[in-house]
Amino acid sequence: MTNPDNTIISTSTGTRIPTANAILESSEPLYLHPAESSHPIVVDTKLSGIDNYYEWKRQMEIEISIKRKLGMLTGVVKKPTNDPLREAAWTTCNSQLIAWMLHNMEPQIKRSVMYSNTAKEIWDYLQRQFSVSNGARKFRLNKKLYDLEQGDKSICEYFT
Repeated sequence: MTNPDNTIISTSTGTRIPTANAILESSEPLYLHPAESSHPIVVDTKLSGIDNYYEWKRQMEIEISIKRKLGMLTGVVKKPTNDPLREAAWTTCNSQLIAWMLHNMEPQIKRSVMYSNTAKEIWDYLQRQFSVSNGARKFRLNKKLYDLEQGDKSICEYFT
């Protein structure tokens, strides 16, 4: 049973045990407001693949940054190993980030990442999977752009 003072009352001993939020300031990245767990982050675009990865990624970065959790995805906020309460807070935040990301993915992508251990693993995997650029396509598009003309002038000549 959780109390307003961020303690749990043990049912067997009746003693108060501090929760992870009891040691955290609300401005810390590991602090998770009680309302955050019941409200998923929802972005306009569910990740469906390479076609919308960059749009999805940017929307997620903005939303997760608002929640002060972006450092967990970039690796700046690492899992504490010498403090059990902070480690518990990190684990809770990690699970929350995973839930937020999974909520904004199409089922086929969700199935491929849902058993990852950390949100950072998922974030890095998606980056490797979907940020691959197509060099040949990029070359063709650049060539088409270079070859465009306005009347008898190239685009560069026309605009200058």
